[in-house]
Amino acid sequence: MTDKDRIQKTAVQLIEKADGHGIIEAATGVGKTKIAIDYLISLNKKLSSIKALWVVPSTKLRDIDVPAEFNKWHKSELLKSVKVICYDSIPKITEEFYDIVILDELHKITELRSDFFFKNNNRIDKVLGLTATTPKEFVKIEIIEKLQMPLIFSINIEEAQKNKLISDYEITVVYVPIGDLPVEVTTKKNKYTTTEKKRYLGLSKVIAMYYDKDEKPPKNVLLGRMRFIYNLKSKAYATKALLNSIDSKLRTLVFTKSIDICNFIVGEKYAHHSKVKSGAYNNFITGESNLLGVVDSINEGVNLPELDCIIINQLNSQARELIQRMGRGLRYRENHVAKIYIIVAKGTQDESWSIDAINNIPTEKIKYVTYSMK
Repeated sequence: MTDKDRIQKTAVQLIEKADGHGIIEAATGVGKTKIAIDYLISLNKKLSSIKALWVVPSTKLRDIDVPAEFNKWHKSELLKSVKVICYDSIPKITEEFYDIVILDELHKITELRSDFFFKNNNRIDKVLGLTATTPKEFVKIEIIEKLQMPLIFSINIEEAQKNKLISDYEITVVYVPIGDLPVEVTTKKNKYTTTEKKRYLGLSKVIAMYYDKDEKPPKNVLLGRMRFIYNLKSKAYATKALLNSIDSKLRTLVFTKSIDICNFIVGEKYAHHSKVKSGAYNNFITGESNLLGVVDSINEGVNLPELDCIIINQLNSQARELIQRMGRGLRYRENHVAKIYIIVAKGTQDESWSIDAINNIPTEKIKYVTYSMK
């Protein structure tokens, strides 16, 4: 029995002890899906037959990945007792009984999607949440508390790496100063050209005015600055320069939050997002290409073969997003060290987001460099 087998077996035993109700918090690569399937096998033996609901974030997970996991472990017959749906479909479920509900990527639960557990006389005694990091947002904490879901089992990235469940890794934070690159600004009254630095300072000044008056800035004002950061040309140039310095034989995944930025960094041939049908994703999966750029996707529940490098052009402040993205490149390979790069706009809100995101990463795993525009 391998270390991974032992850890998974321990997790299943703890779920059984908790009567199937609670949270499994495990780093990507530990095998949360396998743990849940093994528990369903145990529950099925105990009850003779089960009726289970498995909730996932995407149609790909629903239609391809979860069924593939059942088939992989030769449990396709058990899958017939499991209804797999997306989170968006939870409100459509009417009065039904399930022996257990599995919430895959638990952080996707919302107030609207949680109504199912409290309305229409639904009675669910067992709710099993699977996640890499337990949600910290107030509304999600409230839902978890309302469902009375304790933490059953937890293994973080460092523990998983020490147990050789995932590969070792190193993070390089690349600070990019914003400066005099031109920016086109269009308002209701006029259109003008300014610099990235001046535009950022102007947006931040407006936000600061609200805080100075003890008022919360309007959402559209905060979103305006956020989108501006997401589309900084200085960060895009730095990311592209970094990508060009990496050996093209290394399998590299680039995360962005803007279609234009994604296309600029990797080129449309290698971009995967809602407005392109280039086949980039399939080419990357099959090994036909070693480069893939994505826009707010491939974060969760996707296995990408033998990733060498991950470049994160843009993070938010949530540690969960960083861990999910790191997890794409940490599938275990003997003696492999995953290279992870985070591009950060120095001296901006972007830097604050990055500090929050990497707060729980051991400092010895992180180094900092500054990119200089030439």
